[in-house]
Amino acid sequence: MRAHRPAASPARTLAAAIAAVAGLGVYVDVQRRGVGLLVAGVVFVILVMALLVATALARQMSRPLSDL
Repeated sequence: MRAHRPAASPARTLAAAIAAVAGLGVYVDVQRRGVGLLVAGVVFVILVMALLVATALARQMSRPLSDL
């Protein structure tokens, strides 16, 4: 047979709630940093792809000039 624990005091419940909210603040900061890094990575990839496409197009367009 189990002995029943006394109910948690309001102070303990409040302390647990405060700790949970503080933990969520840290989670939001980490998540915000992760989203920022993801956006920066996507922008970087798009810039590199645009540079490659622009270089390829410039080479194709300047080829007829070199034939003259």
